[in-house]
Amino acid sequence: MKAPRTRARVGEQRAPGDVRPVTTRSLVGISVALLVVVVVAIGALIWASGSPKSSVDTSNLPTVDSPSDHPATSTATYRETVQVASDGSRDQVVPAQLSLQCSGICRGGTLTGYLGTFTLTAVFGANTTLTGTLNGSCETITLTPQDELSAAPQILTGTITRPDDCTNPATDAHTPINLRLDRT
Repeated sequence: MKAPRTRARVGEQRAPGDVRPVTTRSLVGISVALLVVVVVAIGALIWASGSPKSSVDTSNLPTVDSPSDHPATSTATYRETVQVASDGSRDQVVPAQLSLQCSGICRGGTLTGYLGTFTLTAVFGANTTLTGTLNGSCETITLTPQDELSAAPQILTGTITRPDDCTNPATDAHTPINLRLDRT
C-alpha cells in the first residue's frame, strides 16, 4: 500500500508529480489579464483602421451654365483615341472637348478634337446617338454613349466616315475612322 501524499510545506521542496492547487485568486488574476489583453487588441485594431477619409477630385467636373433663356450647357474634357490605321495598328490620342446642351434631355452639342469641331445633334431611337458633319458635310461623325445620353461625363464610342474624294490635310485619309472618348 502506498502512503498518502502530503503537500510540501513552506520552505520544503515539492515532490515529483505534486500539483499546486488553483485558487480563486489566481483564476481572477488570469481572467483580468486576458480581458485587458483583449480590450487592448480591439482598441489597437479600431485605432489602426481609423475613420475612412475620402477625397473628391473636382478639377474636371462638367461646368454648367444655365441662363433662363437657353438650355444648360455641360462641358467636360475628354481623351479622344482615334484609330488612324485601317488595320488598327496605330492609334492617335488627342485632347478633346465635349459640350452638351441639355434641358431635361440632351438635344445636341459640340465636339472639338482630332478632326476639328463638329456640331452635334442628338438622334433618339433604340440607341441615342450624336451625329454631326464637318467640311461641308464631307466628314460625318456618329457617337454612341456607353449609358443613356446625359450631361454626366461618360464614355462615348464612334465612327467618322468620309468619301474618298473628301480630303483633310491634317489627318490620315481613310474611312471609316473609329474613335473613343474617355473623360480625363
